[in-house]
Amino acid sequence: ESYRDACQHLHLLENDEHWDNSLHEASLTASSYQMRTLFAIIISTCFPSRPVQLWEQHKDAMTDDILHQARNASEHTELQYTAEMYNQSLIYIEDMCLMMANKLLNQLGLPSPNRT
Repeated sequence: ESYRDACQHLHLLENDEHWDNSLHEASLTASSYQMRTLFAIIISTCFPSRPVQLWEQHKDAMTDDILHQARNASEHTELQYTAEMYNQSLIYIEDMCLMMANKLLNQLGLPSPNRT
């Protein structure tokens, strides 16, 4: 268990439950673009304690449009999410964070997307 985990267990740190709930509620009606925008706002202005965990829990909702485009382009309706699709979503999110807060994802606790 990490120091952060111990502090959260003792309620010394705010947990990300409200951000998780916000993203979950938004995913019921929001587009993938709107989800990415909300996520970018949360990570760049609200500084959640576990941004990677939030990403992992909601990355499908933030990448759904990319999957849909790939399915249409390939006419392969069984196509599933890929690392490349998630990477593209992270690129879009990082671009928003750069515009909003002049921060890269690695400065906000998330992995940097591959831009090559």
